Amino acid sequence: IICIIHISATAEAVSLGLTLVFVCVTGVGLYLLYRVGWKPSLDSAADYSRLLKFSIPLLISSSVYTLLTNADKVLIGYFLSPRLVGQYEVVITLALLLGLFKSAFSFLIFPKVTEASAKDSQVDLEYMYQQTTKWILLCTTPAFLVLINYPDFFVLLFGSEYSTSN
Repeated sequence: IICIIHISATAEAVSLGLTLVFVCVTGVGLYLLYRVGWKPSLDSAADYSRLLKFSIPLLISSSVYTLLTNADKVLIGYFLSPRLVGQYEVVITLALLLGLFKSAFSFLIFPKVTEASAKDSQVDLEYMYQQTTKWILLCTTPAFLVLINYPDFFVLLFGSEYSTSN
């Protein structure tokens, strides 16, 4: 991919490079599987229609999720410009980083909440909720204020090509 980008930094070249990488990796993987002697086989007793009935809704829901999580970037690139997609991606990344503290504390508090709930300890639950909320606010608020008041500060972490001035 890097060689193709250096030769011609166009979207087509990047797509071609990415396709070549996938083809090469697939080829090497199949060669290694062949070399160790693994040969896939189909189970004749398996009920493939049940497998497909189970798998197709999962495939559709995963595809829709992927489409919805990337639709905003595709639409910005189509209607505005690819440059704005890069700036948008930086802003979204920074905004999602603010939610990192909430996720981390949620991950840590769930076992304790379950433990306190099993003991029917309402006092412990209230205390944990208050303390967790305070820590999340304490960790998130300064970064939020800096992001709102001085957006260039965080954006410059991604490089000067993502300047917020137009």
